[in-house]
Order: sequence, then structure tokens, then C-alpha cells
Amino acid sequence: MSSDEGIPEAELPSAVSRDEAMDMDTSMVSVADGAVTPSEPQLQPIEISNNPSSLGQERSLPSFFICPITKRVLQDPVVLSDGKSYERSAFQERDEVIMYPNRALKSIMAEINTSTSSTIVPKHSILQQACRFFSAEQNRPLPHAFYCPITLSLMHKPVIDPQGYTYEKIAIHKWIEVNGDSPVTRAPLTVAQLIPNHALEGLLQAEANRDDIEEIHPSILKWKKESAVMLEDFSVLSLAPGNFNASIADGIEGGSPRPSNAVVPFPTTPEELEAQLEEARRVRNSNRLCRIAAVFLLILVVVVGFFVPILAAVATVILTLGICYAMSSSTRSTGF
Repeated sequence: MSSDEGIPEAELPSAVSRDEAMDMDTSMVSVADGAVTPSEPQLQPIEISNNPSSLGQERSLPSFFICPITKRVLQDPVVLSDGKSYERSAFQERDEVIMYPNRALKSIMAEINTSTSSTIVPKHSILQQACRFFSAEQNRPLPHAFYCPITLSLMHKPVIDPQGYTYEKIAIHKWIEVNGDSPVTRAPLTVAQLIPNHALEGLLQAEANRDDIEEIHPSILKWKKESAVMLEDFSVLSLAPGNFNASIADGIEGGSPRPSNAVVPFPTTPEELEAQLEEARRVRNSNRLCRIAAVFLLILVVVVGFFVPILAAVATVILTLGICYAMSSSTRSTGF
């Protein structure tokens, strides 16, 4: 995965100590548990019409932003055992219902809010904003919630844990097999506690299924091509834990199985995860410096071009080749 397809310009996840994790709620979250953690992005209260025609004829809001029960835009989305997202308040009279806070979906909705307006969200505007967000040009940054905190890649089969964190299914299964805890909080975690996050998977599919291929983000195009092979890879999850390595695909043609001594292509220990996060930060900073240097040199070439056009042309070619080489070197060294 190239550096420009990796986790976006958002703070990379950091783990907390096991002692801190023990102070958190490590069981399934119920309605009686109350408010979400303060660090989560908060949406402004809004009201919307239940009439879809209020959106106009441009592009309908993805259904994953609407609670199937209240028919309103989700304010505090939670995931039930069926993998679907609902409004928490819709179950306020049913304390026995077990649900997980959908941090990823809430984060995406908050990004739509902040990326399209810096003012308080008025009535109906979340709908138009979301439509513009999901119909923007392909070079826009993708929501960071689309990326697994273990693989740092777009997720194919997202699953959510009791604390509301979403992961790639294969990656979190293997992590739990090795560590028995959450890679984010270090709280105890089992495979049985994981639930599919259908809303996040659906939003990724919606991005991939745009009518105009020119509007599809390059990272989504790559993700779409990977999906066929990844579907075969997920069959390994039905195997006994000890046989996990023997069936993970190489990621090459046909998704042929790996040998039993193959290296799992994502971190499985806290040390490996921290090393990958550090490398991702290094590559991100390196690419940022490359872009700054490119802009500076381009300005210099334009200035020189007024006096020596031929020299400017040669410098432009050299500059282009240099940037391409630097970017490809970063890709080879990190795999992003």
C-alpha cells in the first residue's frame, strides 16, 4: 500500500496500559451505561425531515446514517448483535439490549460536519453536507475511520469490539489469538465479543460502487480489486487458532495459501504494532517534506525559467523524476 493510500492525516491510535484498561468497561455496553467517552467527536443536535425528497434530486444520503427505527440521522450510533447501527435512545426503555458504541460511524459523521461547515449545523444541513462529502472529487482524504488500527489499511470485513473500536476481521482475530486483549486499550478481549460493523462495510461498498469511476478514490479502487482475494482469505477464520498461519493468502494471484511458517502480514504483538505506527509516522512526515520541497523547487524553476527557459525545462524533468523515486522508495520500505 502506497504512502498516500495509508492512514490519513489523523492522529494514529495509541495504546493505553493494561492497568488503565482495567478501569474501563470491558464488558458489552448497554443502554444503562450512559454517555460515551468525552474524547469522542460530538455532533451538534439536529432535526431532519423523514421525507427523502428534502434532499433534492442530487444524491441520497447513505442509509447507514439513518436509524432504522427512528428514521432520523444517527446522533449516538450503537451496534447491536445483528451488526446494524441504531440510535441509542431508541432502546432507552430496553436496558437488557446489549450494544456497542459505533465510534467509527460517529467519527465519519463528525468529519462530514467539520469538513463542510465551521458553524452550527442547521436543520436539514447534515443531509446536504453528507451528500457533498460523498460526491466530492477522488483526491479528497478518506475518513480515517475506514482504516484498521492494526493493518493501517482500508477494512474489508470490519468488526467492532465492546468498547466501540473497529478492526479488520482477520487482523483482530489473529491479535486476540496471540495477545487475548484489545490492541487499542489492552483490555481483555475475546473473538466471541466481536460483532460485524455493517454500517462501515456498507459505506466502503458505497464508495466503491459509484457510477462514475472517475469519482472513485484511488485507495478505494485498490481496495475493490483486493476484495475478491480477501474474501477467500476470510475462510481461515473458521479454522482452529493454531492453523491460522497455514491458510492466510499471499496476496498474489488466486490467493494461494501461505506455507505454515509464513509471516502474518500485519502486527500481532504490541511491539510490532508500535513499530508499524512509528514507521507510518516517519513515512507521513517524509512525504510531507517531499511535497514542501517540491513546491519550493517548482517556484525556483519558474523564477529561473524567466531567464533560462531550457534550464528550467531540464530542472522540471529532474524534479519530477526525483519526487517519483522518493515516493516509490518510501512505498517499498514500508509497504503502505
